[in-house]
Amino acid sequence: MRLLGAGRAPGTAELRQLKRLAPAWAKARTPLAVLGTAVLLAVPAWVWGVGWWMDFSDEPVPSDFLVVLAGDFSRPFAGAELYKQGVSDAVWYSKPWRPFGLEEVLRKGLKAPTEEEIDKAIFLSQGVPEGALRLYGDLVISTFAEARAFKAAAKPEGKTVMVVTSRFHARRAKLIFSTVLRDSTVRVYGAKDPDFTRRWWTSQPMAYAAILESCKLAYWLAGGRFLTARQG
Repeated sequence: MRLLGAGRAPGTAELRQLKRLAPAWAKARTPLAVLGTAVLLAVPAWVWGVGWWMDFSDEPVPSDFLVVLAGDFSRPFAGAELYKQGVSDAVWYSKPWRPFGLEEVLRKGLKAPTEEEIDKAIFLSQGVPEGALRLYGDLVISTFAEARAFKAAAKPEGKTVMVVTSRFHARRAKLIFSTVLRDSTVRVYGAKDPDFTRRWWTSQPMAYAAILESCKLAYWLAGGRFLTARQG
């Protein structure tokens, strides 16, 4: 079966239709070209820009508070080192949200250490005395929730705060803590990470971090704030 119109020149009706579409296409062509150019420029800008964004750390200085964020066990090791360097006389660390699997293990009466218990064990093993540890928060789900919980527990207004987190997370953590602790001076130290590289596409852990940090930053800038595991 031959398709309608196949193998023949456009008829009068088709030509009239093409003429009617021509002005619309002419109007759309410039915006489409601009959009295409923007995409071509934005992709490499994001690829290189996210590497720069994740490469951040303030120099540690003596502070009124030393706060170690949850989420990665390199952080309590770094926090313990800063404590021993005399950055602060106490270490604050949070009780983070527990995923369903861990909650189910605990409900079944099985033994499994929680993240805050592992953090505490790391601090003690690295020479931080138990009397210098300050646990705060209750199942905090996000950096924003940690900042809010710390503010409520420590009352750091007018004081200096040194936050310890992963290097790839440090710049966003500073943005969030500085927003929540408006009356405090906030510095953020990025823990050493052998996997870290600005060329994040060459490292699976860094590729994961780059994509996740980009999404979380966009969510924050759009006004998104997680205080619980499920919003609404």
